[in-house]
Amino acid sequence: MWAVYDYCGPSSAAGSSPRNHVHEWLQSQPTAQRAKLAAKFWLVAQHRDNERGRPVPFPPPWVEGPLKGEYRMLYDIKVQGGPSGANTRLLACRGPQNNDNEITLLFGAYELNNEWEPKNAPQIAAERYEQVKANARFRCPHVWV
Repeated sequence: MWAVYDYCGPSSAAGSSPRNHVHEWLQSQPTAQRAKLAAKFWLVAQHRDNERGRPVPFPPPWVEGPLKGEYRMLYDIKVQGGPSGANTRLLACRGPQNNDNEITLLFGAYELNNEWEPKNAPQIAAERYEQVKANARFRCPHVWV
């Protein structure tokens, strides 16, 4: 099974708990897209190929990637066509604390006509990956909705 985590960054209010950016983004999605993504997260979490020994296969089904070029540490979970016709994509990474049984959801974005929206989505996800890799406090257990 895979443990699923969300990227949690610093809160804007001093002394408050970290903000779960992934959960906030998911809550802003239409109900149908949110349900499709939740189903894929659940399927990823339940997948057991990583328990069969070395080498641990990655990505599990329903996770695509890695991305090309400088973003090879990133993968995406895609849901076809939302209300605007854009594909909903959630950028994720393997681990990075334990590559054998963890996946961390980093940044939600869209893809329309082979273009990212926002255009710097992979860059933002890569920056978040580096933060999580350096310090586990930048992630929290996935909020199942």
